[in-house]
Amino acid sequence: MKSYLYLAVGLAGLALAGCVLTSVTPYYTEKDTVFEAGLSGEWVDPNEPGARWRFEREGDKAYRLTHTEEGKSKVSEARLFKLRDQLFLDLYDPQAGEDGVPPAIPAHYLLRVLEIGPGLRVAPLKYDWLQEHLEANPKALRHFVIPGGEQPADRRLVLTGDTAELQAFVIQQLNNQQAWKDEVELKRVTP
Repeated sequence: MKSYLYLAVGLAGLALAGCVLTSVTPYYTEKDTVFEAGLSGEWVDPNEPGARWRFEREGDKAYRLTHTEEGKSKVSEARLFKLRDQLFLDLYDPQAGEDGVPPAIPAHYLLRVLEIGPGLRVAPLKYDWLQEHLEANPKALRHFVIPGGEQPADRRLVLTGDTAELQAFVIQQLNNQQAWKDEVELKRVTP
């Protein structure tokens, strides 16, 4: 499931094969954004030591995220924001899909930040859980399912709700442990 998280930061070369939750709108508004100096620096997943995450301050409340794996780097924008005193990261690659015809729509990816300290613990909104939840409750959040292949896992879920809808849904799921199961802990390499 580590590849889920790496894909969430927009790694080039990995297929969007129905396990990455994307949104066409951001999960934050400017008033929600915060800056935490402790996020800046380079991080590594001890289980994937060749993959590195570097967060650098960009402007007042934004970060430039460079994710490097197997000698290839991908740069994304990252915004740390709070909803009900819970930290989240919205990851966005404005250059996504520029080479494709037709070009892909750049997407936002959500990570819940569980800790910024000696470790950086994050968890994505669990794709499989959300897919099942929206199949049972299709009006819970605006979304679109992109068909693909014969298996249900071949379909791709894309959230289409506006920022207020996304935030309301995320807030509703804050205490739902099933929604945030795939936790990853990164270790600091450099400050």
